Amino acid sequence: MQIATLLLIGEKDNTAIGKGTGPKDIRKPWGLTTCWSSRAAEAISQATRIEFPIWAHSPQIQEPERFHKELD
Repeated sequence: MQIATLLLIGEKDNTAIGKGTGPKDIRKPWGLTTCWSSRAAEAISQATRIEFPIWAHSPQIQEPERFHKELD
């Protein structure tokens, strides 16, 4: 059984658990959503990736009308 997956991505998001404890040379890109979200969408069967280019970790708060439109 395959389940559709929706990725709603704030492209300015740099949140990553443990980022501050990682090696200094990878701390900056570690949390950048643009580094991993396209790969995640490619790896997940039936994934749809929707980008919020000017928002970070909480597009549901930063642009709620568009977020809910895309979610529906």
